Amino acid sequence: MKKKLLSLLVAAFLLVLMVSSVSAVDLKNLGVGYYDSGLSIKYALSKELSVQGILAGGFLGAKANYNLQNNANYNLYGYAKAGATSASFTIGAGAGVEYYLFKALDLSGPKELKNIAFMLDLGLSYTSYKQVSSLYKIEPDIGLDLGIGLHYYFK
Repeated sequence: MKKKLLSLLVAAFLLVLMVSSVSAVDLKNLGVGYYDSGLSIKYALSKELSVQGILAGGFLGAKANYNLQNNANYNLYGYAKAGATSASFTIGAGAGVEYYLFKALDLSGPKELKNIAFMLDLGLSYTSYKQVSSLYKIEPDIGLDLGIGLHYYFK
């Protein structure tokens, strides 16, 4: 329990440091939101490349997205990610789409709605587990990885 609490506190501290260092650089490239039932912070390093920090429950991870196609209303991207919990380590890769629904519909209303993007990605992941007990061994797992998220961009 103490290790999980310490891991959570360290992860929260790292996310705060990441946000504070990013805010000194350029807020218009920053997105904050939800990804896979947890907190997500995404920062565009360039038009093609962005990095994303993910904190979901006991999971702490990072994801690199490379835009394959940029459009005013959507981005198609490939990604690679890695993350860990206290009992496992995961790596994965895949592709996805980030869609600005309110911008695409061109609805009248608050302009902030046009800064909200929905994301959906699909890929493969490999997870290795620590051996919890000498009585049984958990085998590594390879499977499909589905990610769903929502970000607000400070544009």
